[in-house]
Amino acid sequence: DLVRRRPDVRRAERQLAAQSARIGIAESDFYPRISILGGLGVQAEHFADLFDTPESMAAFVGPSFRWNILNYGRILNQVRAEDARFQQLLFAYQDTVLNAAREAEDALYSFLRNQERAESLGRAVEAARRTVDITYDQYREGAVDYTAVFLFEGELTRQQDALAVAQGDIALSLVEAFRALGGGWEMRRTRGCGGQVPPPVVDADAEPLPPPQPLSNEPKPMEQSSESPAAKPQPVRIASPYHPQ
Repeated sequence: DLVRRRPDVRRAERQLAAQSARIGIAESDFYPRISILGGLGVQAEHFADLFDTPESMAAFVGPSFRWNILNYGRILNQVRAEDARFQQLLFAYQDTVLNAAREAEDALYSFLRNQERAESLGRAVEAARRTVDITYDQYREGAVDYTAVFLFEGELTRQQDALAVAQGDIALSLVEAFRALGGGWEMRRTRGCGGQVPPPVVDADAEPLPPPQPLSNEPKPMEQSSESPAAKPQPVRIASPYHPQ
């Protein structure tokens, strides 16, 4: 369902539906067409009597019948041509859907693989950092020279660079997955045809809720305890609808 929201998939689908309608239009030429025609006007021998006398008014109405039965071969070939275009657009639609599914699967697979790669590199960075600490302790004790410390620190830097690249690849693959799945989708809290959220059901026997207190960004004064007059004031936590206390 998310892949069907992609613009290229929707475009191919609408083109296919429009071509299907053209086949029906072409097939309608096989059947006769019956219509009713009419007209209203004025006529008179003299221009001065054109709008003065009731006899100048003229009207006619009548049926019309049309059937291109003699062009049956041309109509049949036109239907076949429209059907061939429909088959062409059908294959294009299938190819678009398969390509969209492939891009979505590749992006999700890349996202999962980059996560595993980042976890492995994170463990490698921790191991390299422990190696550097052990080597540095040995250097301070005089067991090894500084060359070993220099080499292991270089290896730690390379592992950290690889970890940063892997973390960047995670973000890029996530963006690619969002794009491959169509993007722009969100959850909507709508119910019914009017798109309105129904009010919550309130129990009549329940106690009424206290009125909401206004939020303020100004810090409140803290009361100091008599036992510890030099106690430091604690930061005030402000209630938020996104981060409830």
